[in-house]
Amino acid sequence: MATGTTEKPRRLWARRIGWLVVLWTGGVLSVSAATLMLRYVMAWVGLGR
Repeated sequence: MATGTTEKPRRLWARRIGWLVVLWTGGVLSVSAATLMLRYVMAWVGLGR
């Protein structure tokens, strides 16, 4: 029983940390991709005009 109670919190924290890392990496990648897309769009519009 003691081992189970001590293992559960660790697993929950590991899952939370994993989700935070995944969300953080996804957010950074999405922001970088958005900035690149905005740069390309601005350059394309500038060249178009």
